Amino acid sequence: MVVLIAGNSSTNRSISERFFKPLLGCSSHRYNLAVMDSIEADKVVIEKVSDLMSILCYHLAAAKLREHTHLKAIGSNRTRWSSTYNTLKRYLQRREYFSKLDIYVFELLMLAPTEDKEIELLCGKLGDLDSVTKLLQSNSMTCHKVRILFDSTIALFTSALSRLAPNASIVSHQFFESALVKMQRGKSSTVTAGEYAAVEV
Repeated sequence: MVVLIAGNSSTNRSISERFFKPLLGCSSHRYNLAVMDSIEADKVVIEKVSDLMSILCYHLAAAKLREHTHLKAIGSNRTRWSSTYNTLKRYLQRREYFSKLDIYVFELLMLAPTEDKEIELLCGKLGDLDSVTKLLQSNSMTCHKVRILFDSTIALFTSALSRLAPNASIVSHQFFESALVKMQRGKSSTVTAGEYAAVEV
């Protein structure tokens, strides 16, 4: 047996424990959690945008919007930040048409200018993070490259430290991951005894 792969975090941990083998966690999952943490402070205004976009999914609102733009409403998945990012982008792309819809309930939910500005800033921030998400899904990605991306993200958004740091609690086998990073970086001479033991399991 060379490697076992499963698509569920809990399943992966269970397999690792039963076979007494180190677990290399999903980098995309860790990154998703880190970004979800970083946008928690903007939760209120994100919910407002989500409510607005939900209304635009109804037939009457959707029909009125089609009179002004071909862009359809899209909702967000609360467990995936990339879905939130796409919803916010779509909001910014079509907000100029909202005043023309003449929908009373919709008008009550319109964002204030300061909230609009908050969405603009947040969208720019998420745009930077989205580029990292795409890189993490590359077939050429290695533990060493992941570490570089994580460290770069932490430098920009300190709130990501609790999820993306090498010693974050979410990392099941820290010695194993750190050993792989050092070896792929060409720094095998710096691997500690504990790290060697982890990769020799």
